[in-house]
Amino acid sequence: MQSTKIRTLEEKDFSELADFLREGLQIPPEIWQLHFEMWWINNPWMDRSIPYGWVIEDEKSEIVGFLGNIPVKYQIKGRDDIAAAGTSLYVRPSVRGVNSLQPILAFARQKNIKLLLNTTAN
Repeated sequence: MQSTKIRTLEEKDFSELADFLREGLQIPPEIWQLHFEMWWINNPWMDRSIPYGWVIEDEKSEIVGFLGNIPVKYQIKGRDDIAAAGTSLYVRPSVRGVNSLQPILAFARQKNIKLLLNTTAN
């Protein structure tokens, strides 16, 4: 089994992530870059305390897994709040198994998020 670690996604990872997601989800990197801008950079509900998502890295510090985290506004009984929507889960086949659970668990353990939504088909 390959040695991996999980960490939060950073803006400096966007280019590598776009290439990685092309591999698994067959969408060109330039389209992923547009998604990233919409999900995180231009999202009015984005807050520094909310992670962009999580990546799994191998022993060479290359991205081998990802789950995105998109903040979305919701309202219950007239009160606005922020939910988190998980998106675009992909883990390279060579590291699937228990490793695939790491980003899902990180998503579920977020602090200060009261509502979690799963919007990923994967």
